[in-house]
Amino acid sequence: GGLAPADVSGPLAQFQHRGFAEQEFRQLLGDMNRLLSHSLAGERLDNAFRMVWPEIEKEYQSALTDNAKGAARAPRRPEDMLEEVVNRVRSIERQVNADAASPPVPLEQIKIPARIFWMALSTEQHALVEYVATALLAGKSVPAQGAHADVLEGLVDLGVLAVVGQDVVIADRELLDFLCDRRLDEQRRRAQANQPSA
Repeated sequence: GGLAPADVSGPLAQFQHRGFAEQEFRQLLGDMNRLLSHSLAGERLDNAFRMVWPEIEKEYQSALTDNAKGAARAPRRPEDMLEEVVNRVRSIERQVNADAASPPVPLEQIKIPARIFWMALSTEQHALVEYVATALLAGKSVPAQGAHADVLEGLVDLGVLAVVGQDVVIADRELLDFLCDRRLDEQRRRAQANQPSA
């Protein structure tokens, strides 16, 4: 009894489908439980589920029996399902084309999170960014994993670098230059602060 995922059309087809079986229902409850701010521990959820499952199943069977007394639902025609697939593909294609036509985010908007990221780094980490930039611009490889993987990960998150295989590569040269300019500005300020005043 019940609907198979292929039987569902229209807006409901975008949602997750689970069959009405004990294991699938338990998985659905587990999925919902994980989204709660105060979720139940796995064992407590299992115990509660085992207690209520027989009653849930009984009510379900009763509903099926009552429904069977009504008119039988005709299976969906293959033409209807094909039309739905075509409409969904066209919708996805329109969304992809709309995303591609969107103008890129201006560098000025990206520089704000880059500045915040930069301010959160230590002087040693600033030096690491400069080292990575120098190495990459010289054509050397820089491993993505290592002692300072957190800084490299932050640069990847900002879109400055990208991970290719085991190494990082420059993803946005202009933004990398911006961060290196921050480092140069910092070095100049320190040098000026250490000069004796005349």
